[in-house]
Amino acid sequence: MKNLIRSAIGAVSIGLCLTPTTALADFASHPIDSSDRTLDRWNLSDADWLVLTGPELRRKAGLPENIAAVIREAKGGDAKAAALLSGAYATGVGVQKNPQEGLRWAKVAADAGLPFGLFVYGQYFRNGIGVTADYRQAAQLYAIAYQKGVRATAVEYATLPAFSETKDILPIYTDQIDMLEQARDDQAPLAAEFLEIFALQEEFGKIIDGMPMWKTSRGLLSGHVDFALPLNACTTVIRTTGGTRFTLLWNLGYKGRNPQSTSFVLEGRIMAGSSSSQSINGPHDGTWELGVFLKETNTSFTPSETRAKFARLSTLANQLSSKCVTYVGS
Repeated sequence: MKNLIRSAIGAVSIGLCLTPTTALADFASHPIDSSDRTLDRWNLSDADWLVLTGPELRRKAGLPENIAAVIREAKGGDAKAAALLSGAYATGVGVQKNPQEGLRWAKVAADAGLPFGLFVYGQYFRNGIGVTADYRQAAQLYAIAYQKGVRATAVEYATLPAFSETKDILPIYTDQIDMLEQARDDQAPLAAEFLEIFALQEEFGKIIDGMPMWKTSRGLLSGHVDFALPLNACTTVIRTTGGTRFTLLWNLGYKGRNPQSTSFVLEGRIMAGSSSSQSINGPHDGTWELGVFLKETNTSFTPSETRAKFARLSTLANQLSSKCVTYVGS
């Protein structure tokens, strides 16, 4: 998978600003030591703070029952308590939901240098909670948190909204996969699932490579598929030789079907043209088509081989849609 994506990034330019993270390989040589199970006052080990998600950390720390102690210690300067309290305010666990207070305590934890605090602070910028959404700031905080060992960052980093026209932050996918593989090895939640999603995208791209592609709502030939490249775990960009770019947002729940032995239709709100999607689950501006139509013209394939190919495309499209709706939302 990594070789395919590396070659695609190196061989083509689609007008995107690719900003690589730094020192990922350096950090990968320092795996998490899960053998040290010494617990802090919140019943959490150092490894827990690097691998578990926010809800899991709060449950293990005894929230909401332990909220009074968390508030007291956070006010006393405990960075871990500040991170726990931030999540409590963000979700309304043990306290009244208050995004601004959550943001304030996340900043306290991040300013103290707590790796999980940096991750939590990034979540506020990524989701626009208590602050204007800023994906560049979120990505920078995620990168630092990851380098400090927070494996939950890998999944968030791999699903950051991607900007293809405004030239804003866009993760390099070799970094995404490296991060997810390390996170999977450390048993971080959802890392294996998102690696599977990337693998499904890779297979989908390999099958459609070189096929002629139509806009089904207009019946217009857009050219042959030049490449299909993941922008993030649940977004694929397809560019044709005719210059048209299609953005596939898999979490919108597309349906793949092969009505004829020589064709395949991907049905759903697929973006075509020069306008970009603002995010994988936010507003979608631009020209929407009813779907894309792919046809097999290579006579070296037998009818049965072609039918099998398009049946596989249908399966892949439906699996990608189902998984991305489940893990990202529509």
